[in-house]
Amino acid sequence: MARALAARGHDVTLACGRYKGAETGLEAPFRAGRREGRTAGFRLVEFDIPCSNAQGLAARSAAFLGYAARATGLAVAGRSDLLLASSTPLTVAIPALAARRLRGLPFVFEIRDP
Repeated sequence: MARALAARGHDVTLACGRYKGAETGLEAPFRAGRREGRTAGFRLVEFDIPCSNAQGLAARSAAFLGYAARATGLAVAGRSDLLLASSTPLTVAIPALAARRLRGLPFVFEIRDP
């Protein structure tokens, strides 16, 4: 979705955490818990928050909440005019709700795995 929006001329920033086995294409070391770069025509911000289906409930919950906190900082400090929150954990709505509340930013919330 990010690649398609960027190809149509939108300025896209995608935020993600570290998921075991996934490759973002970013190779620089993490600094202050994040790294970023451009890939496929859009800006990618990767937070050093490991997450895996093999983690227990407490560890995964902590990862989801940690991601929500970091992504909220990105969402409210950014210069975006629309936020798209898309993922399985419902906590991805937290940054969107915060940006709406603090900046009046409209958002789309996609639940990909009901």
